[in-house]
Amino acid sequence: ALALHLVQRERREAGARLAISENQYRRLFEDNSAMMAVLDPESTAILDANRAMLDYYGYPREAIHALKLIDLSQTPPDELLALLGRVKDRMQARVRARHRLADGSQRDIEALLTALPYNGRRALFVILNDVTDLKRAEAELKHSESRYRELVENINEALYEIDVAGVFTFMSPVVQSLFGYRPEDL
Repeated sequence: ALALHLVQRERREAGARLAISENQYRRLFEDNSAMMAVLDPESTAILDANRAMLDYYGYPREAIHALKLIDLSQTPPDELLALLGRVKDRMQARVRARHRLADGSQRDIEALLTALPYNGRRALFVILNDVTDLKRAEAELKHSESRYRELVENINEALYEIDVAGVFTFMSPVVQSLFGYRPEDL
C-alpha cells in the first residue's frame, strides 16, 4: 500500500511538473514579440499563431486558423509547396517572400522555418520578420552605388583615395588617359 501511494504521488508530481513546463513553453510562444506560427507543410494550413503574428497580419485568431500560408504569400502556390516540401526534408530554411496583410497591404518578410513534430505529425515552426524597410534600403543603396560608380567612371577629373599609409586604394579610370598609368598599377 505504501509503494502504491508513493507511485501515485510521484505520478501526480510528475503531472504537475509537466503542466508547469507546458505552460512555460506555451507562454514562450504566445507572449513572444517575434512573429511565430506552426504550419502544416502539405496543406500550408496555419495550425497555430502567436499574438505578435495576429497583430502584425491584422487577423483575429479564428480567422488566421481558417487561412493557409498560400492565402498570405504572394509566392505562386506550386513554388511555395515545393519549398515547404524541401524544408520538411532538410529540417531548416531561411526564405524571403512577399505577404499580404488583412488590410490588403503587402510587406516583405523573412521566415526561418524549422521542421518539428507537432501533435503527432510533422509541422513547420516559423519565425517571421518584416524586412520591408531593409529591402527598400538595400535597393536604395544599390541605386546610390550605381549612380556613384557611373559618376566616378565618367568624370573627366582624376579621383583617388589614399589610406593612412599613403597607399592608393582607389583611382578613377581617367587616370590612365591623363597619366598613362592604369589605376591597378598604382
